[in-house]
Amino acid sequence: MIKTKILGVLALMAMGMALISCQPTTGGNSDKNIIDGVDYGNYPTNALITVKNESQNNIVLFKGLPSQKNILGGIKAGSTTTLKKNSSFTTSGDFVVYVVTADDYRKNFANLSVLDGAPYTTFYAVYNDNSKNTDYIYRVSGLLGGTNKIIIDNGTKYNVELRNMGTHGDSLCFSLAGTYNKTYYVDDAAADNDGQVMLFPVFRKYDSNTKEIFDVFPKYQTGKHAGEVKSELIGFDEDNSEFQFNAETWVKGIKFSPSAAYIQITNNADQGLNFFTGANKPAETTSTGGKVINTGKSLLFPIPMTKISEIEYKESETVAGYRLGNKRESEIYLFGTKDKTVTLKGGYIYSFTVSGGMEEGYLVTPDEEEVGAKVKQLKTAKYFDNEGVEHAAEYEEVEITEKVLKAVPYEF
Repeated sequence: MIKTKILGVLALMAMGMALISCQPTTGGNSDKNIIDGVDYGNYPTNALITVKNESQNNIVLFKGLPSQKNILGGIKAGSTTTLKKNSSFTTSGDFVVYVVTADDYRKNFANLSVLDGAPYTTFYAVYNDNSKNTDYIYRVSGLLGGTNKIIIDNGTKYNVELRNMGTHGDSLCFSLAGTYNKTYYVDDAAADNDGQVMLFPVFRKYDSNTKEIFDVFPKYQTGKHAGEVKSELIGFDEDNSEFQFNAETWVKGIKFSPSAAYIQITNNADQGLNFFTGANKPAETTSTGGKVINTGKSLLFPIPMTKISEIEYKESETVAGYRLGNKRESEIYLFGTKDKTVTLKGGYIYSFTVSGGMEEGYLVTPDEEEVGAKVKQLKTAKYFDNEGVEHAAEYEEVEITEKVLKAVPYEF
């Protein structure tokens, strides 16, 4: 009889332990960074990506769809945190980060897949094995949440991100190429003007050779707004709480115009160097957070075209004073001298190699076109006609009459 009672007690204890194991761990954990089994710690010396949580919710981040094995970490409301690189990141690459609120994570702990179709938000990220991954900050907007819906159907072959109130505004939502019915919730606070949101789409692509993300803003082809970045004003109210974004209709009748030129620097010198675009400016950062060009490495820096208006950018930029340096040597000029000017065209990559050292001095060798060389220049940018048919970019061959920087077109 006593044996039977003991077995019964043990069985109840086992059932209790099983129930506990199906819940996230809370309280009592000796590590103060662990909340509900999620690591909210900051890891700048073993960095994956750095994220600023501008929302009022604690959030949990995943590499891809929400599942226990895909957890990257957590970020508390209003804080900036560097997530720890885990064993799944062995080399540079792009990935999609799914974000859910800590409350939703807790409520759906036993079945996280229910959050696949309606995450708090998602964003496109890159791990760069040639970067500290702490200087570039991804942002989770404080405008997310609420009851208003933005639903994305993206039947194009490009990843697309929707930004609010400008080409460099808050990122509201993101969709991979070839995905449909992705729902995001936007709070009324997203409306700067009585429920209004101005959407600016940006198409994004990761290049495995440069290990960087390239951004292209679609622009109008004809009419009084030709050359301006495309946008759409939407409004939310009691009768209109849902907006359907169809990326395929947005690429019809537009051309892809790059928003930046790119400087590629290969460092064959004796030590790491920074890249500066002016005498009193901070060191430039790549799109994935790279800042120091280490010996034997290359980094690609975007050079944004000058903004003419909120929705228009110049096609080229004349610059001077670009230089490399560190805390002891600060005048290694890319173009030979401090005052020499060059013109950089949006959508082209310009390459430079630096060699030498502190004792013998540093030498910058630009990649140049020789006189008489035949080169390919962009004639017509890639575009989609009004039927949605894609037309490839067209190039023309020209002969170089004087030595110039080699401009390699980046084909998006």
